[in-house]
Amino acid sequence: MQIRGPWWRGRPARGGDLRRLAKENKSTLRSNSEVYLGLSRSTFIAEQDSVRESCLEAPTHRVASVCAAVDLQSKATQPFGMPAYLKMRKPLRHCRGEAPLGPVLIIGGAGYIGSVLTRELLDAGYRVRLLDQLLFGAAGVRALAGHPRFELQVGDLRDSGELQRAAGGVKAVIHLGAIVGDLACRASELAAWQINYEATTSILGVCRDAAVSRLLFASTCSVYGTTDALVDEESALKPLSLYAATKAASESLVLASLNRCLHPTVLRLGTAFGWSPRPRFDLVVNLLAAKAFWGHEVEILNPNQWRPFVHVRDIARAFLLALQSPPSAVSGQVFNVGSACMNHPLSALRGAILESAPATRVRYATHPDQRDYRVCFRRIQRTLGFECQTSLSEGIGEIHRHLKLHPVADYTASIFHNHLCRMPPSYEPPSYEAPLLPADARAKPEEDRRKALPWASPVPAAG
Repeated sequence: MQIRGPWWRGRPARGGDLRRLAKENKSTLRSNSEVYLGLSRSTFIAEQDSVRESCLEAPTHRVASVCAAVDLQSKATQPFGMPAYLKMRKPLRHCRGEAPLGPVLIIGGAGYIGSVLTRELLDAGYRVRLLDQLLFGAAGVRALAGHPRFELQVGDLRDSGELQRAAGGVKAVIHLGAIVGDLACRASELAAWQINYEATTSILGVCRDAAVSRLLFASTCSVYGTTDALVDEESALKPLSLYAATKAASESLVLASLNRCLHPTVLRLGTAFGWSPRPRFDLVVNLLAAKAFWGHEVEILNPNQWRPFVHVRDIARAFLLALQSPPSAVSGQVFNVGSACMNHPLSALRGAILESAPATRVRYATHPDQRDYRVCFRRIQRTLGFECQTSLSEGIGEIHRHLKLHPVADYTASIFHNHLCRMPPSYEPPSYEAPLLPADARAKPEEDRRKALPWASPVPAAG
């Protein structure tokens, strides 16, 4: 433990110091997560408020403006708003197996990842409350009805009233709520911007008002765009789609919310695959596995491009590990979620599919999608002790077993594809003092959306 003050800043505390200070002024005792070496408390708060105000005042209809507000190369911040003083903080040992924090709120908890994570938390002894609009149905959580530690609140995360009710008595929030995927965001760009980015500001405000201490935010490794180098959490972000841009912009807001009471953590998820109580067949591995199961020809697009694959159960474990870790280890941190052994070119899917369905015909094709990246996962391995446990072959085999036990009539049905489901309409959150998008874009989203969201269009292929 360390204590801070005019003469003891940064010096390890001794027993006599603690006893004497406890008698003189109990407020001088600080946990290690609240010691900012080399920065006074007033300097820290001023810096934090400046970053937050810059993010909120920037024209959010251009993600470049949001990125510029955070100033990626400045000395005060790291990529997308990570404060530099986090580098100076002395880490504590990990403390696992602690008592649950209390009710955990999962925003978007009935979806593909949330339905798996909810079960992980319940198995770990947590009380879990979900806030979900159930755009994709309630199949993912229907089996949990009646569980003594499970609550479901159906509501829109853009409604501040719903958020306030859901956050009552909660000490930890896991924010999964989003329109996920490039195609799904393209199908309803304005709603995607409102849900994926604008609602984040409201969620942060509710967390502050409800005295929430832990916030875990689900981002994506798609924010890295395309690169030949191995990228890590400090690499520059190059979002190529509306989905990736909203996640990158939201990261800056989440990291800028760090203070002595709220400890945010960003988890950048790799390319998800695997079976979930709310199945998805618009994910590349799941879609190809379903095609192979039904004896259809499998087409692998851009086979030389790389992706960091991660099973949905491993994603849920990563969130659980982050939640169980002490704030000093994860507060204000960004973690890539995955393992080095799961970086694969898309051509590797051929061998994994043929292990479960040897008779499958596989062919390669090209596609305009430019995403191509390999990711370093050293930070999450060293900090949380995380390693992926399910390989591509095992995940595909698991999907085939579930399809045998629980036959799916039509894997192409809209309920299994985010971009084919009914998207929510545009929404005017009553809590916002001013719209974050131009008024004309809100009044005529179809006519003006390209003007208001110029970077929402697919990036044209080079050459």
